[in-house]
Amino acid sequence: MNIELYVYDLSRGMARSMSKQFLGIQLDAVYHTSLVFAGIEYLFGAGVQTCAAGSTHHGRPMEVIPMGTTHLPLDTILEYLESLKQVYTPESYDLFAKNCNNFTNDFAMFLVGRGIPAHITSLPQRVLDTPFGQMLKPQLEAGMRSVTQTPVPAPHTPSAVKATPAPPHPHALLSVPTLQHGSLQPTTYAKPPPLAKLMAKLGPPTNTDPTLLSLKTFIAQLAVDPPSAPLPNLPALSTTFRTKILSLPLEQRFPAIDLLRCSLSDARMSGFFAEEPPQTHTIVTILQHVTDLGPTCPHNLRLVTLQLACNLSTSPLHTHELLRPAGSALAPLLVQLVTSSLLDAAHPTTRCAASWLAFNLSTAHYRLRRDERREALPSALQVELAASLIESLGGEDNSEAARAQLLALGYLAYCAPLDGEVLDLAKALDAQAVVMGAGVGKGDGNEALAREVASLL
Repeated sequence: MNIELYVYDLSRGMARSMSKQFLGIQLDAVYHTSLVFAGIEYLFGAGVQTCAAGSTHHGRPMEVIPMGTTHLPLDTILEYLESLKQVYTPESYDLFAKNCNNFTNDFAMFLVGRGIPAHITSLPQRVLDTPFGQMLKPQLEAGMRSVTQTPVPAPHTPSAVKATPAPPHPHALLSVPTLQHGSLQPTTYAKPPPLAKLMAKLGPPTNTDPTLLSLKTFIAQLAVDPPSAPLPNLPALSTTFRTKILSLPLEQRFPAIDLLRCSLSDARMSGFFAEEPPQTHTIVTILQHVTDLGPTCPHNLRLVTLQLACNLSTSPLHTHELLRPAGSALAPLLVQLVTSSLLDAAHPTTRCAASWLAFNLSTAHYRLRRDERREALPSALQVELAASLIESLGGEDNSEAARAQLLALGYLAYCAPLDGEVLDLAKALDAQAVVMGAGVGKGDGNEALAREVASLL
């Protein structure tokens, strides 16, 4: 699809004729922008809005700028738009700090890999840099509110088609309240470390790389006010990690990956990296690198990679990529990362992170099994994951890791095909006895869950 940037002048010519007199600088327009593709216009004002192209109250655009072409499917684009709606809410609109142009810049970055022209995004700061701009800021915000936040006519959205319900699975008749009603919210690791110390660990000249400095700034802003954090240059960031970071000395790779881990707690970031093309897929490159290191991988690098993988779940686009019907390069790498990390007897933190990553994978797969009646993860990967969880549960002495492993195994088994390989494997490995041994009589709160999971096997 071709992507176009519609550029409007909210002042309707007044900025060009009067800005020099009032502000002391020449402005060509007070810019409002939107993105247009497939006949629909996407804009930010009273929240993220859509309408038929050219039908807004702003009239005809003063300029239409071709932004390029996207090959992303429409459902992927709309999923990413949902993550933008969480950031660009009606209440968050700010004429000078978070406006329509910030929205189109972020959206364009995802669609075509570049932002909108800098003379548009820099305009608010140019105004505020003038004495009269600062003085008139409240009046300008109040005066423009009715222009920028007027609702637009929405296009027709087709209603969903209801599917005929399938007969219930025998597991649905069992009493497994934790699995039936428990939270399927993925586990993520958003807490940033002290950024100054992390940059110091990177060492020169890496810690002065402009791309990494912009990533540090983004993370710092996320900790203060996530919705207002402006995205860094995502294509440049991708290139830096794929071409520079993984060639650093081994001890310097950990802090760089930790920076990326922190940033992926933002759905806009994780959505972008989920949809990179295979030849430039940053996350796949990092996972493959850590996998290839094998037992020589330092503990801190393996741990932060597991946490990074968990943070991919902040965007539904990651789940779509992971579980797409045609298969994904991500899925086998994530399963391999889990299975190898569960064997790390010396580091409980690694086993915990691997266990929660297994939980994220299992619940994502379970949702599609429940909602779409299909097995998304290939059978071989389900078996590999289930086998590693059963083996780990047999010797797990960390209650948090054991709980995550029980939940992950439970959702792999819950309503699984009765003639499928996961339930066959469970019988062959006497998984019922292993699960009961992991959860019963230890006084760690996992006994009820262990009984539920055992009843499925």
